[in-house]
Amino acid sequence: MCWGDNGSGQLGKAGGDALRAAPVPIAIDVEQVACGGQSCCAVAVDGQTMQCWGQNAAGQLGLGKTSEQEPPTKVAW
Repeated sequence: MCWGDNGSGQLGKAGGDALRAAPVPIAIDVEQVACGGQSCCAVAVDGQTMQCWGQNAAGQLGLGKTSEQEPPTKVAW
């Protein structure tokens, strides 16, 4: 679950309010999470799946592009 500022899609929820006071669920069962100021990545409990979302202007999400990613997107690793 994520909550707080969503100005860059860092909550993994497209559109809507920039601020979310209530948690937003994501679609995987999470083992580990790493977040920066405007982006997050989560590793699933299976240890094989990682999803990232949020600000990506410098390619920090590892998706091979530099656009914001609002819905969580699987990252090849």
